[in-house]
Amino acid sequence: MNSRAYDLVLNGFEVGGGSIRIHQRALQERIFKALGMDESSYEEKFGFLLSALDSGAPPHGGIAFGFDRLVMLLCGRLRSGT
Repeated sequence: MNSRAYDLVLNGFEVGGGSIRIHQRALQERIFKALGMDESSYEEKFGFLLSALDSGAPPHGGIAFGFDRLVMLLCGRLRSGT
């Protein structure tokens, strides 16, 4: 299985990243099964999510910045202890 993921790199250092979330029920169920979950288990724990996916939840992507990494670069500290 492939993912649609991306990273934000500044001067060779990763400062953020994200991905396009799963937005199709069939694919999400394949992932649950690949993780070794049986249908009753994932329905009980994630039924609300599967229901939302059935309702046509749109694709969603996000990005998270590593604020600590960005500050490290801005301060000229390229690795711990320098």
